[in-house]
Amino acid sequence: MKKCTSYDEIASTYNQRYIGNMYPGTLKALRRILSEEQHHKVLEVGCGTSHWLKALRTIQEISFFGIDSSFHMLKKSQHPNGIYLTQGMAEHLPFSDNAFDFIFVVNALHHFSKIIAFLKEAHRVLTVNGKLSIVGMDPTVNRNKWYIYNFFEGTFDRDITRYQTQTQLEKWLAQIGFYILDIEDVEMIHDPKIGRNVLQDPFLKKNACSQLAMLSDNEYQDGINKINDKLNSRGGENFEFENDIVLTMITAEK
Repeated sequence: MKKCTSYDEIASTYNQRYIGNMYPGTLKALRRILSEEQHHKVLEVGCGTSHWLKALRTIQEISFFGIDSSFHMLKKSQHPNGIYLTQGMAEHLPFSDNAFDFIFVVNALHHFSKIIAFLKEAHRVLTVNGKLSIVGMDPTVNRNKWYIYNFFEGTFDRDITRYQTQTQLEKWLAQIGFYILDIEDVEMIHDPKIGRNVLQDPFLKKNACSQLAMLSDNEYQDGINKINDKLNSRGGENFEFENDIVLTMITAEK
């Protein structure tokens, strides 16, 4: 198993994850924050192909900025005017103090090598009373049930070390000087795959998600073989592959 995901390698297929699921709850929550008060400069950290920046740019006359460590993900973005992209690390934001009114992170925090360093950087570049919103999953929460964890050995244990619990994140934010404003579930995905429909799941492809991209080819094939064994067993045609995922957004103020 690899230690980290190379998003340069999977950039060409990354946006397939949004086919059939545009994560409307996440977009609605981000739009609401931007509509609550006037914002001038917004930064997404771990912006990837700038999916969220482009979605927000269509409804807000704001200067949007994005930063990502992967050059090829940024190259794939094809961003419109009003979005400014930079290659760089979340732990060393190349921006001046008090530069942004709002910073957000969507499903990317677990990729940052030094999360506390990022939170400190976010605090530095936010204006007074600026807000930080972080959207992500906590795999330790029982309501998150994902068949990937059951069929691909090591993926759950690895995610326990990569993802932060909500409690830990709240603690770090408070220690750095943030005030927690809100914690809300923005996506409640219930999309079980029945029988062989699982084989059409875009997230089952090798490079579709970091959990599988980090596996060796042999480890990935072992998981696929386990799925096929289940499908070929008695009752396999009607077997329900669990796919219940809750994304929570924590919003804090400087």
